[in-house]
Amino acid sequence: YGFAKNIQRGRIYRLVHKDFKRDTTKPKMLNESSAQLVAHLEHPNGWWRDTAQKLLVLRADKSVVPALEKMARSSKLDLARMHALWTLEGIGALTPEFVREKFKDEHASVRRAAIRAGETLYKAGQTDLQKDISAMAKDTDPDVAIQSMLTAKLLQFPNYKELVSATADASSSNGVKTISKMLRGGKSPIPPRMSNEQLAQFKKGKTIYASLCFSCHGADGKGMQVTDAKGKKQRMAPSFVNSKMLNAHPDLAVKVVLHGITGPIEGKTYPGEMIAMGSNGDEWVAAVLSYVKNSFGNQSGFITTQDVERVRKENADRKKPWTEAELKASVPQVIANRKKWKLSASHKSGEAKRAIDGALDTRYTTGEGMKPGMWVQVELPKETKVAGVILDSANSLKDFPRGCEIQFSADGKNWSQPIKHKEKRSPKVTIEFPERKARYVRITQTGTHRLFWSIHELNLLQAPEKK
Repeated sequence: YGFAKNIQRGRIYRLVHKDFKRDTTKPKMLNESSAQLVAHLEHPNGWWRDTAQKLLVLRADKSVVPALEKMARSSKLDLARMHALWTLEGIGALTPEFVREKFKDEHASVRRAAIRAGETLYKAGQTDLQKDISAMAKDTDPDVAIQSMLTAKLLQFPNYKELVSATADASSSNGVKTISKMLRGGKSPIPPRMSNEQLAQFKKGKTIYASLCFSCHGADGKGMQVTDAKGKKQRMAPSFVNSKMLNAHPDLAVKVVLHGITGPIEGKTYPGEMIAMGSNGDEWVAAVLSYVKNSFGNQSGFITTQDVERVRKENADRKKPWTEAELKASVPQVIANRKKWKLSASHKSGEAKRAIDGALDTRYTTGEGMKPGMWVQVELPKETKVAGVILDSANSLKDFPRGCEIQFSADGKNWSQPIKHKEKRSPKVTIEFPERKARYVRITQTGTHRLFWSIHELNLLQAPEKK
């Protein structure tokens, strides 16, 4: 049956394409002029178009460049415009100006082809195309945006990781987000296991950022680039990419939005100054900060409306912007002597020290699915005042604890009543509590999940000094 069916298909193909078969058995195209071959690039049959393009490239006849450019501009057939574009590239007649022109073609396939053709020019030294190719990541067609990301990665643009991240954040296309994740080595463009509430907050924050914050901080979160009176380029505002302040204690960012910040930030001075935006409601502040803290490569948790309400009340008397020094002194500080700590664990105890090695690309992991009773213990060199714990699962985005308890001890035998913490769907979990003295701190995982419990970095916090 299959054999007979294939014979019938062959008969139908010969009937439909009999004219095509008759013409291609003769060396007709070989004897045609280059101008005639250009005309075949608009042929409805793909074999004619492909063969004409191949012959034109082999001839490398530059006399047809004007005709090719005209076809690439005005042909009603998008496939013909693409063939003309690639033929120009093949005979070495494609220019950066023409590529930029085709970036504006009405058909997405032609725009995508123009990006790929531009790769040849970039490799030949036309590196000024980087800006134009990167800008195509904002194209409304997902395939064009994806091609821009792929080309940026292929050509190793210096900012390709930031471009890929920003493109994913700005797009609603699952395809764009998936390709972005792959290009960045598996990191997700949005927080893992986002709850419906968190997703709604994330989307609201994204809208706020796109309508207001981007004007200073840029669509890619790196800070809008401006030129001063002397022609020197600089950033209007600090970058959110790998920002120490943004990814540190969650109250810092809330305080900045509520009251503003003045002076140098991480050693740099900016022409713009972050003004107070406390006139906006707690929900507004929480939404935009949650978006920023989970975009541009960041994965540092969500801010709740209750967080903003608390910080607002605690600083109700403040009337002026913060300085960086004031901000850092106002929140719990990370205890710095981790080299002197001793770590142990209920599972794979010998690997527990990986949680304090200062490298986010290493981790302590239980090696088996989460279950209640798994624990990690810190032994400090002496009794120390402790006011919080930070558990960062970093590159193991979904390996955060499904709930945990924290206990304290002076001797490692007699333990305090546990402080219970519910699951927080974030790869970076910060748990604060009233300050207490302890030499031993034990964190016990209380949930159940098929995934491992992993800790890339573990930090303990001390309360800020009271003035």
